[in-house]
Amino acid sequence: MHAETITFAAPWDNPLRVFTPLICALVLALALFMPATIPLQWVVKGILLMTLLGIWAWAPRAYRMERNHLIVQRLIGDVRIPFTTLRRVRIMSPDETRGAVRIWAVGSCFGYFGRFLNGTETQTWYVTDTEKCIRLECSPHPIVISPADPEALISALPLSLQRSK
Repeated sequence: MHAETITFAAPWDNPLRVFTPLICALVLALALFMPATIPLQWVVKGILLMTLLGIWAWAPRAYRMERNHLIVQRLIGDVRIPFTTLRRVRIMSPDETRGAVRIWAVGSCFGYFGRFLNGTETQTWYVTDTEKCIRLECSPHPIVISPADPEALISALPLSLQRSK
């Protein structure tokens, strides 16, 4: 389908630009300034730092199209979404992301990613900007992504998916 690879940036929205440094500073301050007089306190410091490192590593970095897949790029394990599993693709209004509840997810630190409950529906998010989201209808749950230019990403999809917007 695609002879070339197309990459789309995943820029951060304003809340992410504010809260990510604040959360990182808080976690680092806790790890650095918490007393460590017993081994358990060292373990807690390590868990705090490893958690922060893991969140950073699993955050979405960019979105890439290759042949028959849309790929969410992350430092640890890219997510491959086959075009064959996509039934419909559409741009979401910013109101549709408001009020989503994290089930097993990260929010406001390096991105919004993981499982979210949006209304009565479970969704998987790989989002960095809640104002520019695309909803990918696939099974078992819809996937939400946020490229810098949602219209350009949809235009780069196979024609059968573009028509289903």
